[in-house]
Amino acid sequence: MMPLSLRALALLGLAGATAAVTLSVANTGGNATSPYMYGIMFEDINQSGDGGLYAELIRNRAFQNGTLDSWSAVGGATLTLDTSTPLSQALPRSVKVTGGKGTVGLKNPGYSGIDVKQTNKYSGSFYSYGAYGGSFTVSLYQVQSVAHAWTQHKYELRPIKSAANSNNSFVLEFHSGKKTEFKFNLISLFPPTLIRERSPLTLRDTFRYQTYKNRPNGMRRDLMEKLADLKPSFLRIPGGNNIEGDFFPNVWNWTATVGPLTDRRGRLGTWTYYNTDGLGLVEYMHWAEDHLWGGLDSYKSYRLRLFYDVIKAKYPDIFIFSSTAEYMYKESGRDYHLYTRPDYFVSQFDQFDRWSAGMPIIIGEYGTIQNNTLTGKVEDADWNATKNQWSNWIGSVAEAVYLLGAERNGDRIWGTTFAPLFQNLNSYQWASDLIAFTADPADTTPSVSYPIIKPGAKAKLTVLSADSPWAHNTPQNKDVVITTVNNEVIP
Repeated sequence: MMPLSLRALALLGLAGATAAVTLSVANTGGNATSPYMYGIMFEDINQSGDGGLYAELIRNRAFQNGTLDSWSAVGGATLTLDTSTPLSQALPRSVKVTGGKGTVGLKNPGYSGIDVKQTNKYSGSFYSYGAYGGSFTVSLYQVQSVAHAWTQHKYELRPIKSAANSNNSFVLEFHSGKKTEFKFNLISLFPPTLIRERSPLTLRDTFRYQTYKNRPNGMRRDLMEKLADLKPSFLRIPGGNNIEGDFFPNVWNWTATVGPLTDRRGRLGTWTYYNTDGLGLVEYMHWAEDHLWGGLDSYKSYRLRLFYDVIKAKYPDIFIFSSTAEYMYKESGRDYHLYTRPDYFVSQFDQFDRWSAGMPIIIGEYGTIQNNTLTGKVEDADWNATKNQWSNWIGSVAEAVYLLGAERNGDRIWGTTFAPLFQNLNSYQWASDLIAFTADPADTTPSVSYPIIKPGAKAKLTVLSADSPWAHNTPQNKDVVITTVNNEVIP
């Protein structure tokens, strides 16, 4: 046998005793496997899009939900919702500021706070309506506001010192006159796109990006870097129940998520909060450094029953997965989900051995949501019971066993994605999740399921050996990745 470099990922100590194992690895033969085994699925749940990955810091910036939620008056002014002068067809509501004396305005605490650092230079903009020749104070600058038209104001805000925590608010103020009435809309604040820092050791300037890849209307750098470190082989967006909405007018329509922010009306998501759609299809494509196929009109005339035939004819390289078993087409794949308990995951190690080949499967959502039962019986999840708030090692190792079963059926399993990805600790509807965060990037913390996924995702597998009950897989670089598990664990 030719010598090959070996890297071992071992799950040990799962049972009381561990026997010695002799490995004999062949470097030929076996079934071709999917190169997309480990991907990511993003769904805007747990305030993970607006208030999370999407780096906008102002909550309810354009009053898309029809309320003044998160806004309060400054200086005795009165805030009312106004629809008499729409900013655009998509953004018909604005906030009208009236009354008060001296310096008046409005205040917003962001999504449970705003992280403020002295080194950060924030950028933002807002639209105003009403005649005004004074200064708006976000940072001090002089502006002229037109009486009967919307005027966009862009600004930069650089804090003079760092705040002790993220319990900070954004304030927009101006000096009231005898007849004070101004309207504001699309009030936006983003972290800086580029920061210069000087090293005290080398006295050299270095630059770091605060939005991912320095994109305007971009993503939070710390959260995106956690995803990039997983080296996912595919991206499933927009993912999950949130694509459906609670009723038909609120389904995710990608044509309403592209173009200028003034053209994005937003929608009520499935998980109780409003989606601004600032994180739209183009922003998702930026994650994959990709582009739109065919422009806005590509899918305009399609209907549900024609999806498969028309898309396949025009884009034969696109593989289509059916979201339900009832609507599977020839040469399409199946999307399978499993949220359960640790013991049940382990019991399903050989689940896909029994599935017929020929129809690729994507395990589009999986995760441990409850502990094992106290009876010792292997039981599936109880959807009427409370879910775990955090991941634990028992559940994460059980997920690893399940993934080994997927790997050893790599000719059937096209890919896998843990879900949900993110948990905003200040506002969430589902637990447990892969990465927890708050407004403060210092709080960003991967769960124990994160290191379970990462090693497998970094080893791109191409061949599954046919001569062993355990998975040993060969990536294209000719290294051998050996995955072993104590055989006492598997029934």
